[in-house]
Amino acid sequence: MFDDHRGISLLPCVNKILERIVLSRLQKQQNCLHHPLQGGYQKQQDALTTCFAIEEVLNHCSEDNDKVYAAYMDISKAFDTMWINGMLYKLYYTKGVTGKTWRLIRNWYLNMKEFVIVEGKSSCIYELGQGTRQGGVLSPWLFLVFIDNLIEELSNIKSGICINTVYFGSPMFADDLTMLSRMKSGLDKMLRCASEYSNKWRFTFNATKTVVLTFGESYRERSVNRSIRDWHLGSRVILEKECWFNLGKIWHVNKDSSAFVSKAVTRGRESGMVLMKMGARYGGLNPIISVQLWKRIGIPKMLYGSDLWQLNCNDIVELEKVQNTTVRIIQGLLPGISGSAARGLLGLPPIEAEVDKRKLYFLGRLILMSHGVPCRKIFLMRLIRWKWNHTNTLKGFIPNIVRILLKYDLMDFLTGYILSDQFPSKSAWKKIVKKHIYEYYNNIWQEKISTHGQLKLYAEVHPVIEISPWWLLARMKPDFMKEINDVLRLLCGSYKIKGKRVNKPETYRDYCNVCNSNFLNPVKHALLYCNGTSQLREELWEWINDTMPIEMAVHLASLTDMEFLLVILGKKLEALCANTDIWTELLLKSASYVSFCYRSNLVS
Repeated sequence: MFDDHRGISLLPCVNKILERIVLSRLQKQQNCLHHPLQGGYQKQQDALTTCFAIEEVLNHCSEDNDKVYAAYMDISKAFDTMWINGMLYKLYYTKGVTGKTWRLIRNWYLNMKEFVIVEGKSSCIYELGQGTRQGGVLSPWLFLVFIDNLIEELSNIKSGICINTVYFGSPMFADDLTMLSRMKSGLDKMLRCASEYSNKWRFTFNATKTVVLTFGESYRERSVNRSIRDWHLGSRVILEKECWFNLGKIWHVNKDSSAFVSKAVTRGRESGMVLMKMGARYGGLNPIISVQLWKRIGIPKMLYGSDLWQLNCNDIVELEKVQNTTVRIIQGLLPGISGSAARGLLGLPPIEAEVDKRKLYFLGRLILMSHGVPCRKIFLMRLIRWKWNHTNTLKGFIPNIVRILLKYDLMDFLTGYILSDQFPSKSAWKKIVKKHIYEYYNNIWQEKISTHGQLKLYAEVHPVIEISPWWLLARMKPDFMKEINDVLRLLCGSYKIKGKRVNKPETYRDYCNVCNSNFLNPVKHALLYCNGTSQLREELWEWINDTMPIEMAVHLASLTDMEFLLVILGKKLEALCANTDIWTELLLKSASYVSFCYRSNLVS
């Protein structure tokens, strides 16, 4: 009846402080360390490092043409069903925690009571014999004590995968267990061992969240074998599938990237929609704030686990579309406007750069880890195989990261590590990665912008990937948001004339309904020559002559038409930017003028 209830504990703060002190002392004792293959709640380890170890074991076996039978298992309500007396027994006899410390922990867990409230009515109070204390600082550590020797027992039956005598057959992340074997009989034996262990220690595996995947079979072979293979966990039948979601990653027997990319695209769109409802759109928050929300919420959610992704060109295009659409909406730009131009105004690199950055950070993390961590061990084994491999058949993280290092001219750092065991510190490596990625993509971005027919003015005014000074000005002067937005729309080519987009404004000819004359290049005509906007131009020049220092006014008057056009669109000139206040006033006056021209001549 109460299978889906959740206990609520209100623990005193003093008690939590005491638990923290006890935990910090226990973690320093050698006999209290958990099994290396347990990645949950461990320093230097998380779900990503556990996934990495599993993935590289699968790749290693695939290169040896070995099948791998993998069982993904989940303990039902793990923290709620932990047998308290069993945990206390293991704490005493397995971890060697005795004396006052053991008695203190025992007193925390003995005589715990609970009652249930349903629709305002309370049950009688009853004593608890299972479950960790919700909100307790020690609770995760004690659960690992309880479950820890399951890995040891699976290792002892010698059915799991070993690579160079190192056992990788049963990595865990808290209550998520993955069992790996090269033989079906080996996995059957491991399943029996896990079932017997769970019966002995009074917990159950969730049959609906326990599946088997077989890696290394062809489609035809798998179709035949699945019909005759069966898998059992005790008396329960478990299913064999081709795809499974575990530890935040989609595992597919064919290493197909489309499934996780599709999921990432969906997450990215959902995040974008949530941010837009929060105001991250045209007419809402300043785009600088909106893009910070996208970088801190949208991108991490969309790219979770991308440190281990193997992407093709189509995958990257699909991910880029999500970001480009989001930044266009944030800035109120028309659909179809260059994604590079839209990103450049907000200082955003492409999604590919973000994915590469995460992979390079993860490389640094692996190299700088402690020597005993399993994911570092498998990394070094794979690195050695890559160094002496001459057939180019290697799969997985190592060949992928080597391509990325070569791409950004960072290969010397990995070579130096192999030869001399030297590598930059964490903070230094991050600075190096950011610098090289920015320089690489800034050069590509500049070339793309300069050759785009619609972005000639944009390339002159905004030559590098950084937050546009116009958006910085809009944050200082929010009352001018509409005018500033019109300036940036014009720069990006986000306008229509007589209902049609203008792809090449420099060669576009038409008839102006405002001044009743023919023109070449709608932007130049609207801002410099149209009689319909001449009065506003005169007022702008009067303001320049009356307000600005004489030297600056003379300098502006000496500019060619094209140079003056670039200035009122935001191009910085040293002679004009020295006085920040005057330059800001000029930009605001220019924005008002450009906005009027934009709306009267270029939007129709």
